[in-house]
Amino acid sequence: MAALDWRDARHYDRTRSLPCRWCGRPTPLRDEQRSPSHKVCAEQHLTVEGAEVDHDR
Repeated sequence: MAALDWRDARHYDRTRSLPCRWCGRPTPLRDEQRSPSHKVCAEQHLTVEGAEVDHDR
């Protein structure tokens, strides 16, 4: 599983929670593009995406 480092404050929105782009549950967390995303959901997506790339080779 991919492990992301989200310790930087830019990954946290203190003002509001929005629906996660992957699971739809509310989260104050933001990914690199500032889209709402739980860290775990983003890591799972990267793992699946990486497996699909490996599978296509």
